[in-house]
Amino acid sequence: IAVEAGKTYIYKVAAIDIAGNVGECSEEFYVTVAEDKEVPVITGMSPADGETVGPNVLIKALAMDNVQLAEIRFEYLAVNSGQEIWTTFEQITVSDRSCLAEVVWDTTELTEGDYRIRAIAKDEAGNAGEIYEVKYTLDMTAPAIPVLTAQTGHFQILLDVSKATEE
Repeated sequence: IAVEAGKTYIYKVAAIDIAGNVGECSEEFYVTVAEDKEVPVITGMSPADGETVGPNVLIKALAMDNVQLAEIRFEYLAVNSGQEIWTTFEQITVSDRSCLAEVVWDTTELTEGDYRIRAIAKDEAGNAGEIYEVKYTLDMTAPAIPVLTAQTGHFQILLDVSKATEE
């Protein structure tokens, strides 16, 4: 049964046994639903703070609320940009008490460097939790092409993969 904060509800209770017999109803009792004033919490993010990440990395955040989450927003800021303008890269709608949010940070238009990433959770009552922030170093450098050698033998092939030498 959905209830609304601040409203008063009247209840009567009766017992029903396995045979379907209904007992007498209780006296009426009144319940006023308290407002949700507790803010949601983001308990962690992955990858961990300080990690070096590659392009289009999967970012996870675990959020919880005492009643019901409404949304989780992800934003980034280039550390050495000289600006304090946060860019939202994902906002997901949630309708549960806890959520492991998984989003891909699209880095195709970004340059290498240090970025601050933050997640903010909001609940159904409009309470916004504290910002959870991590710092990542974005590395867009592709790995060197490995050297692959093969040796054939009697009913077998031996493969050797080694790191390419830089010239």
